[in-house]
Amino acid sequence: AFTKGILDKTSTNRPSRKQARPLKVAEVLHLEETLNNEDLDLYDRYAAGAFLFAVYARCRWSDLRSVHGCELDIDLSNDKLVGFISFNTFSHKTASQVAKHGLPMPLIAPIWGLNSPPWAMTWKKVAEAVSLDFSSFAKGAILPAPDASGKWTHRSVTSVEATKWLAELLRPFTSELEDVSSHSLKATTLSWLAKAGSDPHHRTVLGHHSSGKKSLEV
Repeated sequence: AFTKGILDKTSTNRPSRKQARPLKVAEVLHLEETLNNEDLDLYDRYAAGAFLFAVYARCRWSDLRSVHGCELDIDLSNDKLVGFISFNTFSHKTASQVAKHGLPMPLIAPIWGLNSPPWAMTWKKVAEAVSLDFSSFAKGAILPAPDASGKWTHRSVTSVEATKWLAELLRPFTSELEDVSSHSLKATTLSWLAKAGSDPHHRTVLGHHSSGKKSLEV
């Protein structure tokens, strides 16, 4: 009991946990505008699309290191294009638990974001322009690291590099970037769902958690 008392008192002096904040609605809109802006560098526009996919598919950055099998499932409904874009990944937090079943984790995002046109359709066109055609996407990183000459390499952009690239894309819009990182991407739409009062079970599934109230609360 004496030792526990010491530990409990010590824990109150622990520095506050530094946690990446969700992106604001205006910041996500800025990423969509960056993707649509034909005056900007194609590689930056493609990266903006990759970050938007992580936002709308609620992905950890590590989920996107090695994906395969892109599927663009779209249709016309009341003269409006609707649908989803998806990839499969074996590179995720619980991969070792499901590997024995041979089942990848699907990463699925709606083609529409906050603004018009549908972001995923623009991202597909930009991907083709930078030689990352989704129709022939076999296996690799969603956002490969470029080399010194600007060509794609075979490795994925790391979470640290993704954080820096994301910050540079947002910097023309905002200077409040201290708590923004690649971890912000997954948290964004899950935060919106929580604010909207969405069902906790649905949020657990959409956050790619098999269970665990603690993850949901965080």
